[in-house]
Parts: sequence; structure tokens; C-alpha cells
Amino acid sequence: MRQVIGYFIVNQPDGAERVVVVSQEIATDKSNTVVAARKVFTLDTADGEKVNGCEEKRYFTKRNGQILKITGPCIANEKDLSNYQMRKRRRT
Repeated sequence: MRQVIGYFIVNQPDGAERVVVVSQEIATDKSNTVVAARKVFTLDTADGEKVNGCEEKRYFTKRNGQILKITGPCIANEKDLSNYQMRKRRRT
């Protein structure tokens, strides 16, 4: 099971603004006891391209090596993420 727990804004090297979605994947056994949990960082949606954190906490890297810089705080609200995505679609 995957649950969105927040998001933050990042900039690509070309200046384009993107969203990194922070999700939590939870694995349970047959009695619904949590046996494992991990954070997952993806671009734009909970099912988007996975990105990896760097040693420097303000940066992430995409699979192709492109560096993304965090430009805002983590916002822990899925409703705000939906509102942000709708505003961004209207601008383009």
C-alpha cells in the first residue's frame, strides 16, 4: 500500500519547476501487521519517475543523472498537492 505524505517543489537545471511527491510504502503480513515501511520520492505524481536523494540534503537526482534542487519546504497535505497540480495545469 502506498500513501502520499507530502510534497515539495524542485527546480531542474533548465529552470523548470517540478514537484517531488513523498509517499510511504507499507508492507503488511496476513494479520495486517506492518512488517516494513519506506519513503519513496517520485516526480509529479505518486506513480511518477522515482528520484534518489543525494548526500547534500537539498538535492535529488533522476535516473539519467540530472540534478534537482529543492526550492521550498515539504508540505504535508495531499489536498494541497492536488490544488498545486491543478494550478500548474491551468498555467500551461
